[in-house]
Amino acid sequence: LSAVLGSEYACAHRLGRLLGALRRLRDEEGVRAAAVPAQGHPEGPLPMGAARAGALLDRQLTLARNRAHSAALDALGSARFHAVADAVAVLAS
Repeated sequence: LSAVLGSEYACAHRLGRLLGALRRLRDEEGVRAAAVPAQGHPEGPLPMGAARAGALLDRQLTLARNRAHSAALDALGSARFHAVADAVAVLAS
């Protein structure tokens, strides 16, 4: 469970870093393009490759969250089963 949660935080951190870097690159290109007539808007959406990379990391983050949720539910179910088994063992003795 801790490994899954750790990967969720790592994916979220990478996604934030990637989007920040892509926005900085877009802004730098916008500054350079200001001297030359621009074809696009520097404040517009991220380039296609950047959007795909962001979407990929977002999917990885969603999968990590789903795995963490499933692992937490499995752990709770297992804990409940063991608690019931312990209670039955105490009653039987």
